Amino acid sequence: MTVCSIKSPDLGRFFHFFPLLLCTLIVNNTLAQRETYGYSTFAAPKSWQKTTGDGWVAYHTENKAKNSLCRMWVYQGFASDGAPRINFDHF
Repeated sequence: MTVCSIKSPDLGRFFHFFPLLLCTLIVNNTLAQRETYGYSTFAAPKSWQKTTGDGWVAYHTENKAKNSLCRMWVYQGFASDGAPRINFDHF
């Protein structure tokens, strides 16, 4: 009588994709310049333009041929005052 049937993991597949995973991680860490702003660490897109302000940094790109624009902001962290409305009004 078999109480529990547990299959062992197929390690062959893991070792087959491990070199690809390792190369991807190495390339990502060497090509993408990481920036730290406040509590956030991120890799900004290379072709995007950077704008900074008091307590924030923004990146944007524009494609005039498609009439499109994308912008993202990263805000600097601050200590909470404990009330959502006060924290929201901080900005």
